[in-house]
Amino acid sequence: MAKHFGLTVTPWAPLAGGALTGKYLKGDKGRLPDSSKRLNDNSTRIVKEVVSIAEELGCNPSHVALKWTMQQGFSSIPIVGATKGAQIEDNLRATAIELSAEHLEQLNKASAIEMGFPHDFFKEEGVRLVNYGGFYDRIEHASI
Repeated sequence: MAKHFGLTVTPWAPLAGGALTGKYLKGDKGRLPDSSKRLNDNSTRIVKEVVSIAEELGCNPSHVALKWTMQQGFSSIPIVGATKGAQIEDNLRATAIELSAEHLEQLNKASAIEMGFPHDFFKEEGVRLVNYGGFYDRIEHASI
């Protein structure tokens, strides 16, 4: 929607309370109480992908996470919750990296949300045939 209307998005907490820095995977404590709740199976999968790409690029996972929010095809200014000046300086280094289309695809795939019912139901061939009379492939669909 932001892209369609030319809006700028300001994602809040793009580092997920520090989870996307990779520190909770290493067992480090964060400033948030019970930081272990930050890592469930889904978020662990995402963090591992962020860390892997950061290692490949030779940068911090936080840089990858922040740049990911900035490379979504629309204007995006992430709101970071830095508590120290050094954190702000480090976060600004995210502007110096560029994620490839492959990196973005990896991150988007790792973080994809299962849509469930009714979304998955309407993707079924038989349901498409009944709803669109065989013309589904002729309809221009907006990418989400």
